[in-house]
Amino acid sequence: MAPKRELPDKHMGVAELKRRFADVIGEVMHTGRRVVIERRGRPVAVIGPLAEAPETEQHTPASAHLGEPLSEEVFEEFQRVMKHVLASRQNRTEWRVAEPESDE
Repeated sequence: MAPKRELPDKHMGVAELKRRFADVIGEVMHTGRRVVIERRGRPVAVIGPLAEAPETEQHTPASAHLGEPLSEEVFEEFQRVMKHVLASRQNRTEWRVAEPESDE
């Protein structure tokens, strides 16, 4: 059961969230206050305490999976993405992940 929130939701635009992301996360952690993210004045997302998320959305921390081997499929996707990231940095071009080449 989620704890009762006494503070009203805070509303914030995407640009402000980008500037203050770490502060927003800290505020949510310490006060339990939800932050409603707006784009062009319309609510699009909510950042809130994990305790308020439905049980199915409460994930195991990524650190709990350290040491587990990656599946071959995941490892190949990781290599493909990293190849494009490195190439874009070397060429200073816009970063885009290309679709896998077909063997036709």
